[in-house]
Amino acid sequence: MAGVRASVVAAVVCLLFAGACGKRSPGGGGAGGPAGPAVSGQKTEDEVSPQRPETEAADDALAKAIDRKICRKRGCCVSGIEEAGTDRKGRSMVVATIDTGYGGAASCLVTTPAEPQPFGSGALDKEPCPIKPKPAAAAAEEGGSDDDEAGDATGDDRGGDETPSELEDCHPYEYHLIVHTRGKIRARQLLSEACNNGYGAAGVGEDEITVDAEDKTFTHARNGGSAWRWGNDVTVGLDPLRIISAGTSSFWTLDEGGTSKSEDWNYDTLQGKENWSAPDCEGRRKEEEARKRDAAADTDNFAASKDYEALLIPRVQLPAAFVQDGWRTIGLGDCGAFVDGDEHGYAVYGGKGKASDAAMRVVASKDGGVLFVEVSDDRWTAARRIATS
Repeated sequence: MAGVRASVVAAVVCLLFAGACGKRSPGGGGAGGPAGPAVSGQKTEDEVSPQRPETEAADDALAKAIDRKICRKRGCCVSGIEEAGTDRKGRSMVVATIDTGYGGAASCLVTTPAEPQPFGSGALDKEPCPIKPKPAAAAAEEGGSDDDEAGDATGDDRGGDETPSELEDCHPYEYHLIVHTRGKIRARQLLSEACNNGYGAAGVGEDEITVDAEDKTFTHARNGGSAWRWGNDVTVGLDPLRIISAGTSSFWTLDEGGTSKSEDWNYDTLQGKENWSAPDCEGRRKEEEARKRDAAADTDNFAASKDYEALLIPRVQLPAAFVQDGWRTIGLGDCGAFVDGDEHGYAVYGGKGKASDAAMRVVASKDGGVLFVEVSDDRWTAARRIATS
């Protein structure tokens, strides 16, 4: 009986180990699943990489093409690609971000091939030199005044081994328009550059890049400063390639309400606007008197200010025939500052009207400083003479 009991226990243990280790019967059952054992020379599921999407593979191919075109001899890399629509010929457009400071493989879309390392020889050549170079300051002290004289002669006090890029303390980027078909680059154009070193003593500078594939535009907005803050932005049309608009702004952080100024100009429509503010002296005087009466009031907040706004009139080079006599029969079209009775311009008398009531366009000629004003109205009335005593 002891021998039979031992045989039964051994059989149970064998079955447990067979289930745990994935052993199967010749019929293909068992814990390993119905697929059966792996065939010799065939990759298993763990060894086969999942197939990459076609769009991702196409992006990689485009990134490699851009990298070869722009960075082959510059030591830069492609760090971003953004769709920008299609041009009039049906070709695809993208905006490529080029890391010209080369922030390492982590910032690049294209992996730099690793250089083969020597094997079996030259091992000692890889060891660091045991003799450490002296710091530049110590070398200058031991070297006497020769280094000082050389520095004074050149006007360069940067030190021995520092490079201009290190002193700039910023990471440079470029933004390129790339036109391509089927992964082949047909045209390219540098759009803008950025190297944010803080853009001022406050170190609050920022670059904001916007690509609009529907409108086919690229916008670069930048701001910085210290006590006086500033900002500027440029929008570039990608097809056709042109500057569409530009704007600037500034203000003093200690009195933003009384010192702000901004200006925007659209080159496509020849329309622009300027805004600025100024301290309201009378209002601030009243605020100061109120604070004196109430000692608990905040005496540092001088907020009273006045805001102003104006339309900019373009001054352009008009055709000589138009300036001489052509203006009598040729309209201005979309050329010039636009004013109507609704949202464009400012009413100096009466209430707000409709855009269809009346409108005018104004443009100035560079030659002779002639101002042309074109007026349109839905209903013309005869002039009336007002009697005065």
